[in-house]
Amino acid sequence: MRLLAVCVLVVGFLAAWLGYLEDSLPADECPAVAATETRYEFQPQVWPPGTRRCDVTTPEGQVLAGGTYFPWADYATVVLLALAVAVFRLRPLRMLASLALFVAGLAVFFIGPQPW
Repeated sequence: MRLLAVCVLVVGFLAAWLGYLEDSLPADECPAVAATETRYEFQPQVWPPGTRRCDVTTPEGQVLAGGTYFPWADYATVVLLALAVAVFRLRPLRMLASLALFVAGLAVFFIGPQPW
């Protein structure tokens, strides 16, 4: 089971890093700007993996606002699902712990980053 958990962790981190798990809109990642004629420009960052820089610009190229997006919810989901696989055994308490970690992973994935 530990090898399977490592495989889930590696594949999940690659999927999160390459952006396969995210379901966000530019307005979710970029700062809000009151100007009407704007466009979003995204640049991937080298570190930490999966981070993107978002700049809100005018048609003339002037940067109005900028922000950095890190997919923490995707990485947290991957870690929780890998832990769920790692602790799974055919004993009632271990199965319950695995189920709890799996449900927590799904909750983080579907709830995602919220403006608290």
